[in-house]
Amino acid sequence: MAEFLVTSPMAGLSVLAVADANAEGSGTITAATADTLTWTAPGSNTAGTPVAIADGETKTLADGTTPAHTVTVKRTSADDLEDTATVFTTALASLHDRLVEVDAAITKTLNAISEGFGDMRVQRESLDILRRYRQQLYRAYANRRGIRPRIASADLTGNF
Repeated sequence: MAEFLVTSPMAGLSVLAVADANAEGSGTITAATADTLTWTAPGSNTAGTPVAIADGETKTLADGTTPAHTVTVKRTSADDLEDTATVFTTALASLHDRLVEVDAAITKTLNAISEGFGDMRVQRESLDILRRYRQQLYRAYANRRGIRPRIASADLTGNF
C-alpha cells in the first residue's frame, strides 16, 4: 500500500489504506450524498461510482478513470457525510524507482573511485560513506515495505 497523509479530513471517516497503483499527489474523497462516497485519484479528473457506506463499515472506493486506483475507508459515525477529504499519496513504486536510480549512481561512483582516482585514504573514506548511505536507503525502503532488506554481501564488502 502507498504511504499517505490525510491533509483535509472528513468528519466521521477514517482513511485506512491507499493502493500502490495511485500516483503521487492529492486525491479527493467526496460525500456524494449523506451516505455515499466517491474517490478521485491523484492525477484523475473523474470521480468513481458512488459507494454506500453505513456507520462502522469499511469500503474500498475506486477512481472513475482507473478502477485500480483505490482508497479504503471506514465510516466512524452515523452522522451525515459532508464535504470532501483530501489525501496526499506517496507511491512506494516511485520510491523504489528512485532507489534504483540512486543505487546505480552510487555503484558507478564506487567503481570510479575504486579504479584509482585520488588519494587512497580519501578513496576508502568515500567508499565507506557511500556504502553506508546505500545500506541506509535499502533499509529505509525495506522498513516502509515491511520486508527484510536484500543486500548482497558483495555490496556490503565493496566487492563489485
